Amino acid sequence: MSKEATLAKQLEELLGFESDEVAAYLALNKMKDLSTGEIASLTRLSVSRVGRVLDGLLKKGLIIKASGTEHRFVALHPALALHNLFSAFQEEQVARIREKKRYVEGLVSALTPIHEKHRDSTTNPKLMTSVGETGFWAKMIEIISATKSTHKFATTLPAPPSAVRQAYEEALVRGVEILLLLPVPEKLYSEQADHLTRLVENGLRLRAWVDPPLTFCVSDTTLVGLPLISDEGEYAGVWALDTSVSSHFNDHFDTLWSKAKDNVKITVRYGS
Repeated sequence: MSKEATLAKQLEELLGFESDEVAAYLALNKMKDLSTGEIASLTRLSVSRVGRVLDGLLKKGLIIKASGTEHRFVALHPALALHNLFSAFQEEQVARIREKKRYVEGLVSALTPIHEKHRDSTTNPKLMTSVGETGFWAKMIEIISATKSTHKFATTLPAPPSAVRQAYEEALVRGVEILLLLPVPEKLYSEQADHLTRLVENGLRLRAWVDPPLTFCVSDTTLVGLPLISDEGEYAGVWALDTSVSSHFNDHFDTLWSKAKDNVKITVRYGS
């Protein structure tokens, strides 16, 4: 692999560049300055596409417009450009952490009355737990199988596990409405993409959220499932059958859903 190809791969995989952004950015780094038409010629992209790519690179702080003209562009020194990119990434991560903290605090507030109300009881039918990642998905499949009307699932995963997707397939046959909120599904294995496409054809409603802040599900607007992972990597699931908890997460899901991207195109990034 050539040095330029290696750089292109790192920009895509490590910094989240699109392939067209990589082509334009590398072209600008090789020259003192370039016009939109020159970049289009060097990268074999359309002029309109180059215009959109340049807008994105400008917003990321990687390039600037050449002094004295708005029709030529200059790549900033990599040390400054990538520092700008890292600073934006850092701010974004801090915002995500604050957002997750807010949702966790909301969950704590919702669960505390349940815990305190039943603190003298050894069992609480309204609060259940599952152990390990496998236990969480097994419990979720059990919940899906018992769902009567609606199941909502927001996840940070590229796609739900195969067994969960199979449970969705069976639930759709029963007439259950399933709303699935994923990150933008552009890095899927072919099996995942094929199965999701089939589910959508069978009635599953799919939208893409750029960055879901939390993985959780709500079934029949009354039961909430939430996976928890400790700093040591220990995995557990909390399941709450309580309206004060479910209403919070159901409203949160509806907010995410209303802001998410509809008409999602499912693409395959990896082979089977």
